[in-house]
Amino acid sequence: MIGKYEHGEAVPSIDVAKKIADALEVSLHYLVGEGMNTNFDKKTLKKLEDQRRKERSTLRFN
Repeated sequence: MIGKYEHGEAVPSIDVAKKIADALEVSLHYLVGEGMNTNFDKKTLKKLEDQRRKERSTLRFN
């Protein structure tokens, strides 16, 4: 079935697409190539989010 998705012969349901994204450790946006974070996998996005939180915390206490 994956081959059919790759060749555009079939489209997975949202549930199947989510399972594929989870298995590949990417977001749905990344999987379909849309959104501002499509260049990053989940681990990189988590690191970026953690960094943003740290920066916001630092700004609040200064």
